[in-house]
Amino acid sequence: MRFLKDPLLHFALLGALLFAAYQWIGAPGKEEPRGRILVDDAVLESLEQGFQAVWKRPPNEAERTGLIEDYVAEQLLYREALRLGLDEGDVVIRRRLRQKMEFLLQDQLAQLEPSETELAAFYEENAQRYRRTPRLSFVQVYLGSGAGGDAAEALLAKLREGGDLDFDALGQPSLLPRIVRSENAGAVGRLFGEEFAQALLEGQTGVWFGPVPSSYGKHLVLLEEREEGRLPPLDEVRGDVLRDYRFQKGEETQAALIERLKENYEIVLPEDEGQ
Repeated sequence: MRFLKDPLLHFALLGALLFAAYQWIGAPGKEEPRGRILVDDAVLESLEQGFQAVWKRPPNEAERTGLIEDYVAEQLLYREALRLGLDEGDVVIRRRLRQKMEFLLQDQLAQLEPSETELAAFYEENAQRYRRTPRLSFVQVYLGSGAGGDAAEALLAKLREGGDLDFDALGQPSLLPRIVRSENAGAVGRLFGEEFAQALLEGQTGVWFGPVPSSYGKHLVLLEEREEGRLPPLDEVRGDVLRDYRFQKGEETQAALIERLKENYEIVLPEDEGQ
């Protein structure tokens, strides 16, 4: 995919994502001095919104005071924990921070709007992913695992004659569905076996035929309708294509970002130690 591998596109995306991460985490020098805890209007608004989301009403004065005191206590304990290095070596904290960074990337990429040309190219290169498999509608009579011969031929002739037949009284009892409507051919194959599904894909519609082997035995089958597989136009599956495009772009961008960040670190692997 030429447009996905375009280094200029990656550079622009990585630049935007790194800038967003820089702003979200906080640039060096922008943090409050260690001895100062600022409770400004933005902090107070956030605290009140959190309270209202839980209690479905704004806090009163006493509750607002309690929110501020709790926020200050949280900041004090948080900063002291950092000062003591309690975050170091903590797998829970490490994974949580990684998760927040990944959420940040996902939020940025969720806004990504490819051009029509880019989306069409992605769709064409991944067309098999969106191809609709054939769908089958049929009625089956289970003959059993060892059925066949004259009895099967006689029952087949009876079914072809038509008339008022009690299908539940025909053939052998089983837990398999007697009637299947508009089912994906793959699902039919998983339930009845691939040989059975293939026979229906090749069989004539509107007439009883068989015996057709399945994973359970043999069947007589009336194939009522077969909807052939097709590749839908882009507009019909646009939502799926856009979701997959963003997911793949996210995977590629995150991998590229990891490689970019590696340039800022010395990474020592087990096999490198002692060298």
